[in-house]
Amino acid sequence: MPNVLLETTVRPDWPEIEQREAAERARIWRWAQAGVAAYALVALFLLPNIGPTLRPLVASLLLCGVLWALPLWFIVRQADANTALRASLTGCGLLAGSIVMATLGARAPGQAGMVLAALMPLAGWTLVYRARRRSPRTARALGMSTRAWLHDAIMGAAAGAALGFHLWITLGLLHTTPAPHWPSGPTAFWLICYLAGFRALGQELLFRGLGYHLLGGAQASLLRVAARIALVEVFLYLAPAWGTTDPAVWLGGLLYGALLSAVATVLRAHRGSLIPGLACNIVFGLFTAFLSLR
Repeated sequence: MPNVLLETTVRPDWPEIEQREAAERARIWRWAQAGVAAYALVALFLLPNIGPTLRPLVASLLLCGVLWALPLWFIVRQADANTALRASLTGCGLLAGSIVMATLGARAPGQAGMVLAALMPLAGWTLVYRARRRSPRTARALGMSTRAWLHDAIMGAAAGAALGFHLWITLGLLHTTPAPHWPSGPTAFWLICYLAGFRALGQELLFRGLGYHLLGGAQASLLRVAARIALVEVFLYLAPAWGTTDPAVWLGGLLYGALLSAVATVLRAHRGSLIPGLACNIVFGLFTAFLSLR
């Protein structure tokens, strides 16, 4: 019986191929860093000059491009490089349209506003589904897996709740605990749609999906990968935290943003899926809304 290993042909330029791939991964990660840094600068210096009514909408539209464009382009490129850019821009345009409609619907009464809010998860998850269908292998490499999704969701939700309770206790020790409030049903539904269909989902795609993959994933040091991702992701929290007059709240916002990122990255490494990090992000986002921190 022939030895398969002896018959395997090793390309002489294999080290060069690996170097090119490593350089390309580093270049794409630099694009992601540049996009997040640009968003932070715009949010810090330009968004304060926009009226408070339009400011959240403009910030969300900027985030749409920062969080979603690169992961969608990367996934589609593996299947068809010629249409990757067009598909990415089309997807971001579809999601941006749903954000505009949902924002307008936030002022609509009753079920009309809830229907418009549901456009965000409908658009976001449709984009994820189509990208997964076009390039299943790359999608799996980025953690877009539904295997044991219920177990992963429960684990992530528990982690998000634990981090949220820790935040609540910490604020109490600092004597800066805001008065908790229960949002109305339509408001809570809108927030869940916003997180599950756009903000939290986009963060997981960019950082725990594309970023984790580009930085080496399971083959790299988890501590190093989690720290590098958190260092970039924390820039998303600069602008909301900077708006407060309390330095403790500002520092706390950055600290818990970094903690959330680290916890979600550990969950991604442990479960091999974006779902636990997504559930953690959503639950913690609901906690911060409950404590009037966002």
